[in-house]
Amino acid sequence: MNDLVILDLSRNVLFGEIPDCWMNYSNLQMLYLGDNKLTGNVPSSLGKLSSLQSLSLNKNNLSGSLPFSLQSFQELELLDLSENHFTGGLPNIRYLGNTLYKLKVVVLRSNKFDGRIPQELCHLNFLHILDLADNNLSGHIPPCFGNFSAMRAQDPTRVLNFLSERASLVTKRKAYEYSKTLALVTSMDLSCNSLSGHIPEELTNLYAMRFLNLSYNQLRGKIPERIGGMTSLETFDISMNKLTGAIPQGLANLTLLSHLNLSYNHFSGRIPKGSQFQTFTALSFIGNRDLCGFPLTVNCSEDCNAVDTNVDNDKNGGWIEMKWFYLSTPLGFVVGFWGVLGPLAFNRAWRCAYYKFFDDLKYKVFG
Repeated sequence: MNDLVILDLSRNVLFGEIPDCWMNYSNLQMLYLGDNKLTGNVPSSLGKLSSLQSLSLNKNNLSGSLPFSLQSFQELELLDLSENHFTGGLPNIRYLGNTLYKLKVVVLRSNKFDGRIPQELCHLNFLHILDLADNNLSGHIPPCFGNFSAMRAQDPTRVLNFLSERASLVTKRKAYEYSKTLALVTSMDLSCNSLSGHIPEELTNLYAMRFLNLSYNQLRGKIPERIGGMTSLETFDISMNKLTGAIPQGLANLTLLSHLNLSYNHFSGRIPKGSQFQTFTALSFIGNRDLCGFPLTVNCSEDCNAVDTNVDNDKNGGWIEMKWFYLSTPLGFVVGFWGVLGPLAFNRAWRCAYYKFFDDLKYKVFG
């Protein structure tokens, strides 16, 4: 088996554990075991594949922590471990940035990794796809993420040189498999975690970024003013956060932007006008009660009058007429909340899946 270069057993019904016998495959460059029913831990002997360039174990039932022997993959360019049950702190795999410096694609979405995002990932100068979505990550987004050279190059094909790798990525709300065009994709997905702090201004240095998803976190602050410099941006999703302030005019000037979701934050002011913004529906902006202007039905010039009218109605006895209704509903609300929505308040994964399901349904019906 020393002459074997590519082993593709993906999309079968393989079950059981991955055998611990990889020391005899020294020339193996690509290993695809994804989309099966494999269980157990990743065997340490995989680290003997010193020539490996692409490793895909996605869509299985693998669990446990990643063995430190994987740090011997010094030729590795693509790592896809998505949709498994891997656990442990993401800081414990610092070797991704310290020794696997050739990595171009890292997909770890839909696992149970926790902890902060390690700064060592910033050493991956060739990285152009980073997907850490749907884990239990916390802390801030490292500002040094703005230093990824391959995400800054206007022509990423000058930096990248793939053989025949492929990866399944979620972009524009759908999962796509990229192969021949993989080198053209520049994407960062940190959605469905518990990240906090601000959106680093440094991310706007990623001029070649096409897909950026930071939704379903606890981010605060404003959208960086220099967002208009990300001229390659096609998808920008920061929904379900705690962001505030006005929407920058630069965002409206992005001519390639085809998917935008700013919903359910605390943005305020007038929605800026721009060629692309005229194509978005109200679904891109709902859940921001202080926003006004097209495509919302709230006219900016009428905001104050509308508030004054409501206040006058209360003064004229509107509350007195409704008080018995409001006093009779708390019990029903409490029972309904804790019976149906209560688990969503304590289980982040359920909450993210629940809201994403209805979010996707909303776009299918109205989008």
